[in-house]
Amino acid sequence: MPANLRNDDAEALILDIRVGRNAAVQEVGDQPGAFLIFSTSVVTTPRPTGQSVYPLRCSIEPGALVTAPGSAEVSGEVAGLTVTGTFHWSLGEDVAPPVCYRFRRRGREVSAPPWAAQLPPSQGLPSVGPSRLARQQSALARRGRDAEHRLLALTEQVIRGYFRGAIASTMRYRPQMDIDDVVQRGLQVACRLLPIYASKDRPPCSWLRMLRLDGRRDMRRETFQLDWLPADASAALTIAGACGVSRQADPSATMADLAAAADRMGRPLPRVTANVLDAALRAAALVEHEIAAGVAPVPGPESQDGDDSLTVALVARLVTDDAELIALASAGDPHALNRVGDKVLRKLVERGENHPQARRRCWEHFQRSGELFASPSGLERFRGVCDAHILMALDESLGRAAGRAHV
Repeated sequence: MPANLRNDDAEALILDIRVGRNAAVQEVGDQPGAFLIFSTSVVTTPRPTGQSVYPLRCSIEPGALVTAPGSAEVSGEVAGLTVTGTFHWSLGEDVAPPVCYRFRRRGREVSAPPWAAQLPPSQGLPSVGPSRLARQQSALARRGRDAEHRLLALTEQVIRGYFRGAIASTMRYRPQMDIDDVVQRGLQVACRLLPIYASKDRPPCSWLRMLRLDGRRDMRRETFQLDWLPADASAALTIAGACGVSRQADPSATMADLAAAADRMGRPLPRVTANVLDAALRAAALVEHEIAAGVAPVPGPESQDGDDSLTVALVARLVTDDAELIALASAGDPHALNRVGDKVLRKLVERGENHPQARRRCWEHFQRSGELFASPSGLERFRGVCDAHILMALDESLGRAAGRAHV
């Protein structure tokens, strides 16, 4: 575990967050009072290599505004001991009664352990007026926000430390996957669970152990999930999308429908098994596997004959309604062709991609399969304005023109 965040540091920050959030919702009236702050967990060191955290259950929340003396009950399970007791607070110059905690192991009372000093103590609080209480309330809320920012920043460092191990070795086989996207998965877990940890309903688990279990699990899911397909499975999805082949309960029946669709289109049946096809249709967001390669432009048609001019015009109509741009592109104007190509790529950009990454992905897929507009992402984005068989015809025209022009 990286040494930039310890359990005791995390618990101190979580306490500041909890106090700040509770103090921010208190109603400061016209009575003097004080904000009550006390620890809500016990951190022990059972071994030199780590710490254990045990949350406490209290009848009052830290950060509460108290206007009169009182007491609160505390209970919890700490290192095999059951602890129960009461702590008190007083206002002004009055002396608060001493704490009274009892410790039991398997029902038998035992003496106070060393970590008993971390239990909430009795407090004598100075009573201040409403104006000063309002300033204290703002300061506590601001301190809670700063603690939240600090905890999440340290959490990100811890998550990035996980890339020194198994996740890092996995990322080497996914050269197109952004590490920041995977880190974001872990941070999403932390942001989702932080309100729970900063409340009375927090689980009996330390912040770092949560990151090791829940955060790392989601990062592994991000890197190990089936988010790629071989070329044959990608081709099968293309045919299924173009011909309306849907997934059935029996994978063999789905495979038979795909074979019939490929026969009607005059295309060879992709070499996929029924189970692979079933898995691909169950995950509609799958995209083809990306191979690390140099950046290369996506091939496109050039206006050298009537067929190429028609192809360029059809492509332009897919992405723009500008009649002048369509005419200039059909006539082979280089600037117009570049504008049309940019519009096509903007349509094909996947989430998290930039323009060069989309260009490289489209080029690599076109080289392997001869599909651009009839690829799974192309069908998803262009099928609303053009039939699937026209998109496939465009890909065939682009294949004939490959190497003579660039989009």
